[in-house]
Amino acid sequence: MHTVNPGCEILGGHGNVAARAIVRLTTADGFVGVSETYGNEQVISDLNRRSKLVERMDPYKRKPLELQIRDPMTSNAFETALYGLNGRVHGKPVYSLLGGVVRDKVEFSGYLF
Repeated sequence: MHTVNPGCEILGGHGNVAARAIVRLTTADGFVGVSETYGNEQVISDLNRRSKLVERMDPYKRKPLELQIRDPMTSNAFETALYGLNGRVHGKPVYSLLGGVVRDKVEFSGYLF
């Protein structure tokens, strides 16, 4: 069984342009899941404070974590990183964990800092 290592990383970036936070979770055997969310000081503080709930958890049990956190921005940041982590553990893309591919192309927009 893979569990999340102690000390998940919460990194803030581009604070003077667009506040973002990166969440990186790592298992004891080196599998990594990453996510990004809004990252002002309050959000980063909440992510850091709640990171103890993620440590040593079973990465497949996301719902209890969501119910404990009770804040969508914080729980979604951890959930997205957990999906990525689980995909890497099994060597599968995240879309396969979410039920499979629905379309071959998706239009998108993006921005640069």
